[in-house]
Amino acid sequence: MIYAMSTGVVRSISFELNGLLNGRLSNASHLYELFNLTSFGEIVNDVALKQRFGYGVVDNGYSFALFNYGIVGLTLIMLLYLISVRNLLKQGHFVYVIVILMFLTLGISENIIRAPYMNFTMIFWYEAIFFNQGLNKDATKII
Repeated sequence: MIYAMSTGVVRSISFELNGLLNGRLSNASHLYELFNLTSFGEIVNDVALKQRFGYGVVDNGYSFALFNYGIVGLTLIMLLYLISVRNLLKQGHFVYVIVILMFLTLGISENIIRAPYMNFTMIFWYEAIFFNQGLNKDATKII
């Protein structure tokens, strides 16, 4: 949205960032042109993107998650990740945190955040939901 509606210095920065990301921001802005942003999302049909722009590739995982799951859904996803990372840090599982952060960074350039079959890091959401019974350093205490 910043890319599509910004002006001045912010627009210059967003255009520069778009170039560094190989046009991913401009591709994502096409979603905003064709589909309405809703609270609970809708299924994004890439056929409409192909008809209007000649291609249907929008590979920013956060943009697709925002349109597929809506504002509420994306907020819930990010909240689950935030709580999971916090709880994993409290337990000293730094390797898991690094894996999650690397995966979430990859979500900027690949459409992997929204799909459970590609997003193996969703398993760490267990930490957000069942913190007191989750991963322990002592393997005998795992649920």
